[in-house]
Amino acid sequence: MNNGGANLLYGIQHWWEDIQNHTLGKKPEGSENFVVGRDLAVTPGKVVYLNHLIELIQYSPATDKVHSMPLLIVPAWFMVACVASMASMASMAS
Repeated sequence: MNNGGANLLYGIQHWWEDIQNHTLGKKPEGSENFVVGRDLAVTPGKVVYLNHLIELIQYSPATDKVHSMPLLIVPAWFMVACVASMASMASMAS
């Protein structure tokens, strides 16, 4: 509320740019900075449960050494950034 609704206008502007770029087949701005394996992980998986609140994904093992008991992490909403952090020092999932 401090900016008099300017964020709404910025959001609409970004939305319109996204629509135009998608229509023209352009990649999102800045996507060239991300490299699979360095910045992004790509692990094959499938949705095993879906409802209006969650989507539970079962990922395929990437190595021969796999735990027999699956691990389900359900973080509190305010901890999501900490749990899923890619920085090994900050991640609870290490």
